[in-house]
Amino acid sequence: MIAKMVETVMSQKLEEESKKFKSNGSLKKIEELTNRLEKNRILFETIFEMLPVAVWVVCPEKESIIIYNKEAYEKLGYTNEEFFRMKISDIDVLEDEKQVKEHIKKVKDEKYDEFETEHRKSDGSAIFAVIKTSFIEFDDKEILCTVVDYGTGE
Repeated sequence: MIAKMVETVMSQKLEEESKKFKSNGSLKKIEELTNRLEKNRILFETIFEMLPVAVWVVCPEKESIIIYNKEAYEKLGYTNEEFFRMKISDIDVLEDEKQVKEHIKKVKDEKYDEFETEHRKSDGSAIFAVIKTSFIEFDDKEILCTVVDYGTGE
């Protein structure tokens, strides 16, 4: 999940550094850089999956959660496959699809938002959630980086 983002950044860095090293003919340096980037990818992917909060990367255009950690679906009682097919409006109890679109536009305009809501669990019950979300452009795509803390407000 997060690996896609990290891999993209690492590939770009590798390509930049490779150009420098190729001119010197230093294949060993390229291999060292590749190994270092792979270790960083593993580190960040491990941290991402171990976080005690849900983390989402959202495609604002489709209102879908395209990258997420295990906490994102397990805390709500969904399987990975079920969660993958969901849109934000399927999860958010307090905002319908139109309101989600408006909220995404607000975040895009203001670049950040922090708010409280409720999320729908797989059994139909609701759980309190504190959301922190930032709008960024990454790899020529617009995304929302979102942290969902279910805390103790259940």
